[in-house]
Amino acid sequence: MKLSPRLLALLAAAALAGVVAPSCEAKALKWSCTYPATANPGGVFKREPQELIFGIDETGEHATVTRAQGTHAVEVFAGTDGLTFIDRLKSGAVEVTTIDSAGKSVHSRHAILGGLLIPSQSYGTCAAVEDGTAVLVPQPALARLGL
Repeated sequence: MKLSPRLLALLAAAALAGVVAPSCEAKALKWSCTYPATANPGGVFKREPQELIFGIDETGEHATVTRAQGTHAVEVFAGTDGLTFIDRLKSGAVEVTTIDSAGKSVHSRHAILGGLLIPSQSYGTCAAVEDGTAVLVPQPALARLGL
């Protein structure tokens, strides 16, 4: 399996930082994301940072998002330059979060409340984090993610 140069650089940086380890004890790869700025039809606002944690399990088949309201499953798409998480909401709308290989991120909400579209987009950064054990991206997970 050939990894893109940018993903290799991201994984190498994580390894140097002690986030990725060569142990098979890992349960997930996680990113902690913080979004201090939000744009909506009314303008751009600095606010109390929104925090989200995204995770991919060791199989690469299951992803989650954790926020103040709890944790639930989301879809994940890995490309040559980053990851995108897609959260399909019961309303029929979606929330889409993309993390690039440098850790920059955008979180787009296409909310529908009371039948009205309420779009917004938040800008921030994400960092790989440990989850109690060494964090690892197993080769089978990378293969399932198309990396």
